[in-house]
Amino acid sequence: MNNNESNFTVANDNNPAKSKDRGYITYCSRCGAEMYSNSRYCMKCGNLNPDHPDNQGMIKYIEKKGEGYTVGSGQSLTKKGPGVFRSSPSVSIVGENTGNFNLCFAVNMIFYLVIAFGSSFYFYLLARGDLVSIISSNFGEVLLIFSLGFIFLYSFQLLFMKMNRKWWDALIPFYNFYVLADAVIGDTRVKKLTLVPGIGQILWIYILYRLGACFKKPGILMAFLPFIMIPLTGFDGSAFYGTYYTSGDNRMEDEFKKKRTFLFFGLFFSLLGTFTIVYTNTTHLKSQAGRINAAFMINTANIAIKNVKQKVETDKYTCDFDMDNFYFYFSDVSDYFFVPFSFAHAPVEAYVRVEKVKQGDAVVVGKYRYYISLTDGTNGFAELSSRDLNYDNVVLYDRLEKLYDDGNDCYLHEKS
Repeated sequence: MNNNESNFTVANDNNPAKSKDRGYITYCSRCGAEMYSNSRYCMKCGNLNPDHPDNQGMIKYIEKKGEGYTVGSGQSLTKKGPGVFRSSPSVSIVGENTGNFNLCFAVNMIFYLVIAFGSSFYFYLLARGDLVSIISSNFGEVLLIFSLGFIFLYSFQLLFMKMNRKWWDALIPFYNFYVLADAVIGDTRVKKLTLVPGIGQILWIYILYRLGACFKKPGILMAFLPFIMIPLTGFDGSAFYGTYYTSGDNRMEDEFKKKRTFLFFGLFFSLLGTFTIVYTNTTHLKSQAGRINAAFMINTANIAIKNVKQKVETDKYTCDFDMDNFYFYFSDVSDYFFVPFSFAHAPVEAYVRVEKVKQGDAVVVGKYRYYISLTDGTNGFAELSSRDLNYDNVVLYDRLEKLYDDGNDCYLHEKS
C-alpha cells in the first residue's frame, strides 16, 4: 500500500482540508465496507473503486454481473460527508424499501403497451382500416403524447428508487413534490410549504435545482428542462448524491436490459407518432400551398380586370377595328400592373376579353362584360367572368389557349 492510500485511510475526520482531499464517504459495491470516494480500491476486499480516474483502464476486466449499482437492490450505499450537501453527516442506503424494480418495470410496460396498441387499434377501427385516414387523423399526436408521458413517468419512478423512495410515490400528485423535497432538502418546514398552492410551485424550481446537484447534473438544466433531464437521469447509471457506482462496462445487465427495453418501445412509438404528424402536416401544407397559389391567381385576375375596365371605360385604349369582342393580352400581368408578391411567383400570362353589351341587335353604349383567361404555366383557368372568380376554378391549365386572332388585340395607352 502506498503512502497516499495510507493518508486516505488514517487522516483525521476533523481536518477539513484532509476530508476534502479524500472526498466524501462511500461504500464498497462488493462487500459494503466504508471507503472514501478518492480511494482507488476497498481496503477490506480489494474491490476497485470505479469512480477513481486511475481505475478506468481496468474496469473492463471486472466481471459484469454480480457487482455494481442496481436500482432497488440495496447493494450499493453512500454517505454524505460534512459540507457536501448538508451541514451534518447522514447515511442514505440506496435501494432500501423502494419497491420491487421488476414489478415497477412490469406495471409500466404492461400499461404502456396496452394503451399504445389499444390506441392504434381504436384509430384503425375508426378509420375502417384505411391507412391514409389513420395517418390523416390525430393518431400521431395521441401516440406521441402517450409515449413521451410514459417515458417521463417511468424515469421519474426510477429516480425515486435511486433516492431510496418507493417508486409508486412518484405517481401521487403533490405528495411526490413532498417526497422529492424530503429527499433533496430534508427541512421539515420546506417540505410542508411544498403542499401550499402557489408557494409549492415556486419551491419546485429550487427543489429541481437541488435534485440536479444531488445527481451531479447541471442544476439549471434540471430546473428549467426537467422533462429532458429527469429521463436522462432516471435511465443512466448515476446514483443519488452524485456517485457513479459503475462505469459503462460494469453495470447490472438485468436492470439496464429492462431500461433499454422500455426505452426502445417508448422511442419506437414516439417516432411513429412523429412520422404521422409530419406526414399529416406536410399534406396539409401542400393543400395550403395550393390554396395560397389559387388566391394569388384570383387576385392577379381581379387586378387585370379592374385595370382593363378602368382603361376601357375612360377610353384609354386603342383598337384598329370595331368588333363586338376585343382583347387585351399580357405576357406577364405583373409587367403591366402592380401585383403583390409577384416576385415570388412564376410569370402569369393572361388575356382579358371585353364584350359589348347588347339589347336585341343594338349595342348599349358604355356597357361591357369582362372575361379573363390566365395561367402560370401550371394552373389557371379560361374565359371566366369577373363575378365567377373563386378558388375552385383554379385548375391544371398549363398553356394559354387563345380563342381569337392576334389581329383582334387592343392596346392600353399606358401601363399602371
